[in-house]
Amino acid sequence: MKKGVILVVIVLLIFVIWSYNKLQTHDVGDTVENNGIAVTVNSCRWNKEHKNLNHEKGYKWLVIDVTIENKSEEIYYIWPNAFDLNYMYGEVLTKEWLSEGLNPDSKTRGKIAFKIRDTRKELRFAYNFSARERAVFIINNVE
Repeated sequence: MKKGVILVVIVLLIFVIWSYNKLQTHDVGDTVENNGIAVTVNSCRWNKEHKNLNHEKGYKWLVIDVTIENKSEEIYYIWPNAFDLNYMYGEVLTKEWLSEGLNPDSKTRGKIAFKIRDTRKELRFAYNFSARERAVFIINNVE
């Protein structure tokens, strides 16, 4: 029984990793739209001196500049867990995003920071429109 459960967990884990790797990916500068919400990753950079970020040896902070546009007819709320990097949540540096909704036909721009190990090679930033819909951006050549 125990071996069967372990086997099922392993198969599910392999499926999730395979599915994640098969997602359509986008580059920095691309805009992805879903149900009237458009997300653009404007730029990415390493940050070493932000006052709100705790710096540790062996880690770097990657700051991602994002624009979100509401083309729908309803107020859209941006949540901190909408952003992840390789399934890790970051520190939202633009708190105004969280305090009020984004009105129809408007857009906002802000920054999210992720603390990652220096050795991390492939980075995938995702904006989660919902539990099942996400836009994945490949992050490379960070300055």
